[in-house]
Amino acid sequence: AKNMTAQDVQEILVKAKEAQEEWKKTTFAQRRMVLRTIQKYVVHHVEDICRVSARESGKPKVDAVMGEVLTTCEKIRTICEFGELWLRPSHRP
Repeated sequence: AKNMTAQDVQEILVKAKEAQEEWKKTTFAQRRMVLRTIQKYVVHHVEDICRVSARESGKPKVDAVMGEVLTTCEKIRTICEFGELWLRPSHRP
């Protein structure tokens, strides 16, 4: 892959800002659905993810599973379970 130019980065930043404007309108239930879809993808592509991670980092595949896949899946599970509670507005006296 070629190196990105400053213009490439700027274009991506503009797209990310546009995406954030839409994302902030979603409910937590919609966000949970997206996260679960990502988690299913990760689980169904473990071998590919580990192969790329090992190639990019030089780590063995087992480290990719433990450090990347399991960590990502657990973070998604935790956010799906507790995220709505954690993001609820709270007031301090």
